[in-house]
Amino acid sequence: MTQVDERSAAQEVGEQALRPRWRRRPPLLPTLTLVVAVLTALAAVLAVSAISASHRADDEAQVLAMARQTALNLTSTDPNNANTSFAHLQEAATGQFAADLAAQQDSFVRVVQSAGVSSQGTVSAAGMQRLDGDEAEVVVVVNATVKNVQTPDGEPRQWRMHMDLQKQSDARWLVSGLDFVA
Repeated sequence: MTQVDERSAAQEVGEQALRPRWRRRPPLLPTLTLVVAVLTALAAVLAVSAISASHRADDEAQVLAMARQTALNLTSTDPNNANTSFAHLQEAATGQFAADLAAQQDSFVRVVQSAGVSSQGTVSAAGMQRLDGDEAEVVVVVNATVKNVQTPDGEPRQWRMHMDLQKQSDARWLVSGLDFVA
């Protein structure tokens, strides 16, 4: 019987050697396991990437909205609502910008009221310069017609503002720095 077993084993090996290589099949379970693992890893990477892109897009939209609104609050006022306009600016401020505003509150309101300053701003452009985690930089272009007791018909003005914004613990973005640029 040993001869029969040896012959059949030799015959089987010989038949496998005669089969074309493309017909030989790799072991099915390890191959399927590898394919499933690769697909799972790829799906995880794509999901994380999609979530990250979605969060970034949300942050960009919030940053630009806050920058636009702050620019409007700064360039839209009149003697009757100077205190309210200033309060809106303070609500959007944090850090050094909040400290600067607090120091200027009385003089801002006094100048607007005594000179009869009336201004209505419109944002003509806003763009993201940088967004890194919880910090952002934005440039906003504002057009306004400024009226006062000396120019009752008003004069057109245009300002470019560079703003630094910081994300707060409650996920709101606030302006931490504001400069007028040429």
